[in-house]
Amino acid sequence: MNWIRNNQKIISLSFICVVVGITVLSLIPPISNVNLSEKDKLGHFIAYAVVTFNGLLIQQFKSKKFIVVVTIILYSGFLELLQGFVPGREESFWDLVANTAGVLSSIIILQCLGFFVTFKEKS
Repeated sequence: MNWIRNNQKIISLSFICVVVGITVLSLIPPISNVNLSEKDKLGHFIAYAVVTFNGLLIQQFKSKKFIVVVTIILYSGFLELLQGFVPGREESFWDLVANTAGVLSSIIILQCLGFFVTFKEKS
């Protein structure tokens, strides 16, 4: 876990890049009319798994990790709603499900790695 503490700037930069990437890709009109079907959901899953993973690594306090998770899920829902106003895009409940599944997968992975019990509140 010292690696995480020593590389907070890199993890933070990665988090910012992923958030910007998700936002831009979610809100620009599609370039083609190609139907991505299942691959689209996989992309949503991976993007939100990565942003959650980075967001939770940045937040060192156990009590604030819940806020990070809720914020990312709300952000995901907000972007889905905004897509309804973008020409050629539409909001999708199943995209939101894929996003939330990505968030939950990061929580499970980090829990299995013991991340949530490692960091403690500062006195």
